[in-house]
Amino acid sequence: MRRARGAGAGARVPSSGDRPAATGRGRSRDAGARVVARAGARERAAAWRAAGEKVVLATGVFDLLDVRHARHLAAARALGSRLIVGVYGDDAAARLEGPGRPVVAASDRARLVASLRSSDLVVVLEEPTVDRLFEELRPAVYARAAGHRSDPVREHAAARALGIEVAIAGDPERPLSRDLVERVRERTRQGPGA
Repeated sequence: MRRARGAGAGARVPSSGDRPAATGRGRSRDAGARVVARAGARERAAAWRAAGEKVVLATGVFDLLDVRHARHLAAARALGSRLIVGVYGDDAAARLEGPGRPVVAASDRARLVASLRSSDLVVVLEEPTVDRLFEELRPAVYARAAGHRSDPVREHAAARALGIEVAIAGDPERPLSRDLVERVRERTRQGPGA
């Protein structure tokens, strides 16, 4: 397993000036157009592979999008030529993150992730595991976030069975969204001025 670090550890997070906003390399200006159904993602991934592009898959809840998420996805994108991001649907996110989560609806989280320059395609997955998505998309690399809650042993076994490389991408030292949610909840319990 290899590690791809975020901007804080050597990799550079692309700035808005790094790539033109034009639709070069098949990118749509409209982030909503990059959020697709599973069948569309399957077709696009197959076309990219056939064209010799290296497809990377990253997944996450992406609730309360923050700099750690952006760095994770930038580091994931650096592992290949195309990045598909799987955003866990509301039910899957609640199973993964616990009561009161997600805070933001899956459709909005998907559009936010699609608006990041590192994301070529975004798909919502309703199951709390990536096994089926591995089979459907056949990425060359699965870019796992540092600090991700799902079962790494199970994910790694499923990836290896399909010949998918597993890499850790991003900043492990950054606070997770669940930590931010807990801090907000604690301050709310303490009342104004806390």
